[in-house]
Amino acid sequence: MGHVISEDGVQPDNEKVEAIVNMPAPEDKKGLQRLLGMTKYLSQYIRNEAVLTAPLRQLLRKDSEWLWMPEHDAALGSLKKALTEAPVLRFFDPQQQIVLQADASKDGLGACLLQQERPVTYASRALTLAERNYAQIEKELLAVVFAARKFHQYVFGASVIVHSDHKPLEAIVTKPLSQAPARLQRMLLQLQRYNLQVIYTPGKDMLIADTLSRAFLSEDGQHGESLEGVERVVYAMEATEAMGAEILARLKSVTKEDETSSKLKEVHQQGWPAHMKQLERDIKSYWPIRNTI
Repeated sequence: MGHVISEDGVQPDNEKVEAIVNMPAPEDKKGLQRLLGMTKYLSQYIRNEAVLTAPLRQLLRKDSEWLWMPEHDAALGSLKKALTEAPVLRFFDPQQQIVLQADASKDGLGACLLQQERPVTYASRALTLAERNYAQIEKELLAVVFAARKFHQYVFGASVIVHSDHKPLEAIVTKPLSQAPARLQRMLLQLQRYNLQVIYTPGKDMLIADTLSRAFLSEDGQHGESLEGVERVVYAMEATEAMGAEILARLKSVTKEDETSSKLKEVHQQGWPAHMKQLERDIKSYWPIRNTI
């Protein structure tokens, strides 16, 4: 993973680094400070980091006027190249702990997958017009969903630590889904397939995701975290809760007493076989909908 093998040989996977390669140039000193903060975090892996960033650091002097020149473009290009090549960008190791950094700014999302404090892959995107109206906690959770789905091939089936600089997320992700607002429910449902542990991390320790969320790719989230189909589950949950504990207990009891339902539950918990013919006759009718049970 991480390379494309073709008739031209082995090349880096552009998707892993496009968030850095296509990152827009800083528009002011504050934006440059964020970029250099991220660079400093990775400086031990960047050869001649001080030389590469020297032209950019000159813009941060108190007596310097903000004037972005061609030499600054050249320095930024060299810095991007250094940030997206070995030894900075490491190979993914399924035996190592996976850490996701996920952050949301006013207009964008940023994410980075790290192992042993070194990045494996970067990602960012702009928020849609609707998403920009989300509350901050909704944006922060959306950033986690974006990171998990973007890096699905790495995190699915693994134990993953998620760093977020939004403290309330630690509590939100551990509460019952029914206690969360509807929009958060829809996002939390998308995270159920993953084994994530959200840990609050101060922003000063999340320089990569923070920088990417503010200097995001111009593409918005129209192909991102679709909630289609999730609303039906939310409404079903709400309806279940509205039934009351007594009715729900009766339904569970009757289901347990029913022979076919008991067999279905057992098969579903143990795992469906590879072929329908391996099922008992009264369970075979459930084969076409086994993935939606």
